[in-house]
Amino acid sequence: MVEEWKQSNMLTADTLKKIALAGGPRCCKRDTFIALESAVKFIRDELNMLLPVERIDCTFSALNKECKQISCKYFIDN
Repeated sequence: MVEEWKQSNMLTADTLKKIALAGGPRCCKRDTFIALESAVKFIRDELNMLLPVERIDCTFSALNKECKQISCKYFIDN
């Protein structure tokens, strides 16, 4: 149980750091995509399990007036 507690906190810390480095303004979709990518990497590195991964393209930019658009790695120009 101690190891699981440590792992969950390490994943949380890594994810929050990546979200912080992505910068503002806020975007719940981008932050979710970052969290998913962090979880997949963590599962691969810590649990030796490979999950199928596809490119993430955000289709929500038109719904967010604060979207960073081309400055966001998930942005696609519709």
